[in-house]
Amino acid sequence: MGAELNNIITDLDQNINSTLNQLTGMPKNQPIRRGAYNVSEKAIELFKDANYSTLPHEMAHFLLDNIWTYAKSGKASETFLRKKKKLSF
Repeated sequence: MGAELNNIITDLDQNINSTLNQLTGMPKNQPIRRGAYNVSEKAIELFKDANYSTLPHEMAHFLLDNIWTYAKSGKASETFLRKKKKLSF
């Protein structure tokens, strides 16, 4: 399920970026940086071109990073680890 979710997120990002590029006249091959998630600082940064999907996208990185960190911490229950394994990451 995790790989499927990542594929869905990637497809949505590509569709959103393609539509925005068409609306703004930006070339299709030129990515627009709208936000970033800093793993070491656990901080989300939104850039000037951020749109309605940027914050949820960066929050997904934050969530997945925290799930992964907790799973590796040795504190996670077997139930949590089984559910994480279903996400396949």
